Amino acid sequence: MEAAPGGTPRRVAALPTDGLPNGLALDPAGSTLYVADSSKSTVWAVPASGGKATAWLTDPALSPDPSVPFGANGLRFHRGAVWVSNSAQGTLLRIPVTATGARAGSTP
Repeated sequence: MEAAPGGTPRRVAALPTDGLPNGLALDPAGSTLYVADSSKSTVWAVPASGGKATAWLTDPALSPDPSVPFGANGLRFHRGAVWVSNSAQGTLLRIPVTATGARAGSTP
């Protein structure tokens, strides 16, 4: 959702209803919003202007644990990488990215 001060909220993107979005970060260009999903082991990418959410990264390293339901739990862009914490696994992941926001070494 998005709203200007005093404005009406509008949907920016639809995410899975069984997901748990928990952490947001804009890329350095301000064109893409990244969303950590604590239950889907996924980082979603959404155009900052609104549009379809696409799975930017889905990986077991982002997974929750049966005893701790929060996997990917926060993210940040810093020094050419996306950093994602995983509360269930007690880990901090560094995912190198290109200047366009693609995962380094991946095919767009």
